[in-house]
Amino acid sequence: MSHTEPQPVIQVQYILPPEGMIIPCYKPSISGTWPEIVTEDIPRLKSALSQCAARADDYLQWRTSKATP
Repeated sequence: MSHTEPQPVIQVQYILPPEGMIIPCYKPSISGTWPEIVTEDIPRLKSALSQCAARADDYLQWRTSKATP
């Protein structure tokens, strides 16, 4: 007769920050009137906002998936 040791049950517990701590980024639509602003500043601003929004959206989706039973 072989005796096997019971395998431990591993449970992962997520400690989430408060819900209001991270909110989705605001993504404004921008239309410039000066060519210098339109050609240089606007694309950089939109890129930064898109990256911020993507990180916040990823986190919020992850948090929702971990918070639901």
